[in-house]
Amino acid sequence: ARVNGSLEVYGFDINSEPELKFSHQLAESITSIDTGYVMSMDSGDIVVATYSGKVLRFLNTKTSKIPLSFDRQLSIEESGQTQEKIEKLRNEIQTLEEQVSVKRNLYQKESRELIASEAQFSIKHSFTLLPDEACYLLAIEIWPLV
Repeated sequence: ARVNGSLEVYGFDINSEPELKFSHQLAESITSIDTGYVMSMDSGDIVVATYSGKVLRFLNTKTSKIPLSFDRQLSIEESGQTQEKIEKLRNEIQTLEEQVSVKRNLYQKESRELIASEAQFSIKHSFTLLPDEACYLLAIEIWPLV
């Protein structure tokens, strides 16, 4: 796993060189990687977290090399209790948004010359020494907030 988003999996056979078994290029940097049994106990999976917060699962089989995110794999049963919980959470979100709006208006009244605003993006950066090339590599990622 690399900052540039490339994921490579190598296999080692007895008395041989490492062999590339799987590779995939993501559109953003990889912040964490681990293995384990996520969706079934039959085969291990590779779990990758990206800078923007995506969590992807790669199946550990020869037939499937397609990344599947959890939200595509898991389904929510539509029951009466689930709908009630969803409605309560929506009401709570609406209440919190109203409270934020009130606080923002109070802040704007107090600061008069300043305008309260939210960050429009998040930034990740790294500054890495490349000794073989005798230089530094500056990587900056800017992601819009949704």
